[in-house]
Amino acid sequence: MSGVLFLLILGGAIFLFMNVQSSNRKKQANVDEAKFLVSLLAKVAKSDGRVSELEARLITQVLDDLSQKVSGVSGVREYLKEVYNSQKENVDNAYETARNYKRAFNLNYDTCVARLTFFLNLAYIDGEFNKSEQDVIRNIAYGFGIDKETLDEIIYKFDSFYGSRFGADHDEISQENDAFE
Repeated sequence: MSGVLFLLILGGAIFLFMNVQSSNRKKQANVDEAKFLVSLLAKVAKSDGRVSELEARLITQVLDDLSQKVSGVSGVREYLKEVYNSQKENVDNAYETARNYKRAFNLNYDTCVARLTFFLNLAYIDGEFNKSEQDVIRNIAYGFGIDKETLDEIIYKFDSFYGSRFGADHDEISQENDAFE
């Protein structure tokens, strides 16, 4: 009888240990994904040489949201802020970062398009989409494996939306900011 009780306790302990290990791996994966997101976010935000007030507010909100998502990991917000500060200084490796992110998390095409859309929102938030931002966005898109036609379509939609939002003529925006011609 004591042997059966021992085996039940041992089995329970192993089960608990496996759940804790699984939970820790999941938290680490969430931190790793947050690191990629913050790295790419930093490259987009700093690509034009400055971070506007609206961009800074959005980045702060994203850091807060990502930190909450990986709650239970101490110091994660500070870590992500360090990642942001180091990654914003090197926008030239956006393609590699996006490619590595896609591979590490086996992102499907739709997820890549959704992530790119998120980064485009940051690029457009200040009402401008200049050449350096276009270059970084293009590199991220290509790193994600997004084809030129899809990218052009997404850019067109953003130009239409933000052009009307800021009172500019879409044809004028397209001629000035044609990122891919």
